[in-house]
Amino acid sequence: MTKFFFAAKQHESILYACLIFLAAVFLYYPLFANDFVYDDFFIIVANPWIQNSVNPAYFFLNPQFFFNSPDAIFNYRPVGSWILSIEFYFFSFQPAFYHTVSLLLHGTNATILFFIFKKIVAKRVLSFFGAMIFLVHPIQSEAVAWAAEHTALWATFFGFTAILLLLKKDSLRRIYYLYLPMAALAVFSKDQLVVLPLLAVAILWTSDNVKRYTKELILLITTIPLYIILRTLFIGSFVAYDEYWGGGIYGTFLTMSNVFVKYMGLIVKGYPLTVNYDTFPETSQIDLPTFFAVSLVGSFVIVLICSIFFRKKIPLITLGLLWFAIPMLPVANFPFPLNSLMNERFLYPALPGAVIILLWLVSSLYSFISKMPRMCRLFSTAGVSIMACVLLGYYSFLTANRLYDWRDDEALWRSASRLALDDRNWLNLNRALLAKGKYEEVLSLYERDAYLFKEEVYADHHAVRFAKVYARMDRLFDAERVLKERYRPPTSNSSGMIAFELGKIYLERGNLVEAVVIFDELAKLRPSNEKFFFSALARYTRSKDDTYVLRDLEKIEDSVLRSVAPLLFRAYSARKEGKWDDVIFILRPIVAQFPIQLEEPYLWLAEAERSLGNTEESFNAFLKLLYLRPASVDARKGFFELREKF
Repeated sequence: MTKFFFAAKQHESILYACLIFLAAVFLYYPLFANDFVYDDFFIIVANPWIQNSVNPAYFFLNPQFFFNSPDAIFNYRPVGSWILSIEFYFFSFQPAFYHTVSLLLHGTNATILFFIFKKIVAKRVLSFFGAMIFLVHPIQSEAVAWAAEHTALWATFFGFTAILLLLKKDSLRRIYYLYLPMAALAVFSKDQLVVLPLLAVAILWTSDNVKRYTKELILLITTIPLYIILRTLFIGSFVAYDEYWGGGIYGTFLTMSNVFVKYMGLIVKGYPLTVNYDTFPETSQIDLPTFFAVSLVGSFVIVLICSIFFRKKIPLITLGLLWFAIPMLPVANFPFPLNSLMNERFLYPALPGAVIILLWLVSSLYSFISKMPRMCRLFSTAGVSIMACVLLGYYSFLTANRLYDWRDDEALWRSASRLALDDRNWLNLNRALLAKGKYEEVLSLYERDAYLFKEEVYADHHAVRFAKVYARMDRLFDAERVLKERYRPPTSNSSGMIAFELGKIYLERGNLVEAVVIFDELAKLRPSNEKFFFSALARYTRSKDDTYVLRDLEKIEDSVLRSVAPLLFRAYSARKEGKWDDVIFILRPIVAQFPIQLEEPYLWLAEAERSLGNTEESFNAFLKLLYLRPASVDARKGFFELREKF
């Protein structure tokens, strides 16, 4: 009878685990229709290093290969990068497969957390409720819906597995020692999990098991200095950023106190969520909201310290506070600043701490109810159960809506713009629409928001945006008209930008005399490799003779561009005449061998390949441009249009 009872209990745990996983599939299945978004282009789609190697040593030695941008060496995530490279080897450019992995990982993490909670709380129903809150909470949507955030999901998977193996040391003697490699994988998958050993100490300490795990904890803690040493060695600094928020360490403390309040609000309410918190106000002075925020942070610290002293009486409160605080330390910007003020994904490994506090409240409530008379107990239990279901339903509803915001870049930045129409949201929505070829909508957006760009510098930028859209629509006359209204001698960056775009429009329209005049003026007043190239291109197009452009070519400092420029001129002329075979004959070997720091040759080649029905070759031309300029809207548009056609 005892064996049967034990088996039934074991099957009950398996049933709960299956329900959690089924809930994950039911709630997150819309992810299968989502596309690549946001930094997916910099980390996966347009990252040649992720795509060209599955050697882990490659990423341990080259941290810059995680993100395709020369100025973004903030993160040391060699295991995370390596896993993404393996995923790309199997999934290539099919986002549905990445989102399938996200769903499976998130469901698995919630399931593992259920078993961790079961060891901590010792009540299956409460553990199930806690795991479900972790699963359905809308704050998780950023980490789960974003393919590039596999680093967070895998790191949490490794970390939760390491913790569970430690907690089940007695029943998993044959494999529990895997806790150490799992912990190491977690630490090197995402920077934030460098504190995982401290979290393991907190969990075991609050359950009075530290002495039994002394050796294991010492081994775990060694991963922290190992990570710090390797990060410092290969990045050059342990600190990710060298500028404080709010003008100094004091301003950072005040600002992050406000961020703490914002995080608390997001955890409780579950909204409003956005991908961009750049508009969050920095502060260096104490106003009333900041005073309240500092008081709340101080209260949190005091409660945490008191709970540590009374941990034997309130172990769940102590563990919940520690579990929330420890994973947030690396992203607290205090005392070591980051390049991000706050992000929803930072809460992914920390949310279980808040859930544990909730479980303590529910457990205490049930203990109080158990002392009531029978009828009161039944009604009260039913009431608490209904409130728990309502809470799960509320969070699930918010998450389901939020997942649709992540279906593509357009939806993502529309949702962000509804909350705050700042420069970053506006520009990214603009790029997303351009990448979809929604040019008329972009023009309407520009006309609607023209009042935002009345200052001269902003007006120049806005005119260039208008002109580029008109040029993509082959409305070159309109592009010329918009630019000529703002044209003046190119003595500044903004006036030089106007002149440069106008010169290119003249070139496309065949107004070669005007193009030569403008490019010559630019080459004198605002010299650059690109301007010298277009000056020479205008002269060549006018004369069809290399000897007229030698002086301009000699001024180009980029040796690659200087050497291939005459061939690029011939390719441009062939393109203007519709000789697509000649364009391909000239440009294919050049693009294959040389990284040209101009967008145009790649776009000319892609256009020629597409005109002759060479879909795969056209796609590859767009892809090569993305490698050089991941933010290129023309390359992204070509990528989306051709991805499914070969």
